Amino acid sequence: MFKCPWCDQQFASESSVVRHSGRIHKHGRRDYDVLMKYNGIIPTCECGCGEEVSWHKLTKSFRRFIRGHANRVPEIRAQMIAAGTAAAHDPEKRQKNSEALKRYWDNAGDEKKKERGEMFTAARRAAGVYESEHFRKAVSDAAKERWQVKGDQYRETMRSQEFRDKVSVATKAALDNDESREMLSIRASRNQALGIIAPNRTKRSWMFNPFTGVDEHLDSGWERIVLEEAIRRNIPITRNKTIFIPYDDFEGKHHRYVPDFVTLSSKTVIEVKGMMTPIDAVKFSFAQVHCSNLGASFVVLDSTNACVSDSTWFSIV
Repeated sequence: MFKCPWCDQQFASESSVVRHSGRIHKHGRRDYDVLMKYNGIIPTCECGCGEEVSWHKLTKSFRRFIRGHANRVPEIRAQMIAAGTAAAHDPEKRQKNSEALKRYWDNAGDEKKKERGEMFTAARRAAGVYESEHFRKAVSDAAKERWQVKGDQYRETMRSQEFRDKVSVATKAALDNDESREMLSIRASRNQALGIIAPNRTKRSWMFNPFTGVDEHLDSGWERIVLEEAIRRNIPITRNKTIFIPYDDFEGKHHRYVPDFVTLSSKTVIEVKGMMTPIDAVKFSFAQVHCSNLGASFVVLDSTNACVSDSTWFSIV
């Protein structure tokens, strides 16, 4: 016989007790299991983290693990890796998985795709995954291993005209899409500001900046001249890493560019140009407005005033 824990009424089966408690006492299967099977305490994740697990409505039981925590158990992680490796080397399973993923993404709307992508990226960033040394090393080691094993095959593929045509078509499609172009522009601007990429890598160099106490990357010889002159004149400047100026080109497409220097007071933004081009005039007109909105002035230093015009340097504060 089974007794109801809330009224002591007896029943022939446990399921009868659960139906009775849900109908009369408003306590369903979850409440019954917590009280009778777990002594009134919600069970915790079996990985050992101590966090409470959730209730599974379909199986009508508590989950063993919090989502994503099962791989913290060495035995389970080993099984997952073994299963994944086996699937990766099974052509039939690989084809099946590929077709399943293709069906999913073909059926998923654009909003769903965007939502999943944003959720995935936000979750990893919130956890600090991208910034962690462990993540960067893991990615680097994996890439190194792949190139050691299949480097010649990769190079042969990338030299083929078919591969180049595919890259060209994909790049054009991405740049024709306003959202994709904006995303790529933001990423490129940040990488340039951090010294990861440069417009011309052959002219790139590093120089110690006494105003900041660190080595700063310079994209051209003119930028080196400007920094040296600023040091000689004792005008504290540093490489700009925070100001990204949006502008529209002659076709009305949106872009962003990163001015070269900013004073430590943030009152003057400096652009260094060795050679002026038609689009520069457009960029600088947008820069004047953008900097004015920030409460700063915008100064262009070129081959005529980088080291000669005292009046230009005196305007930099």
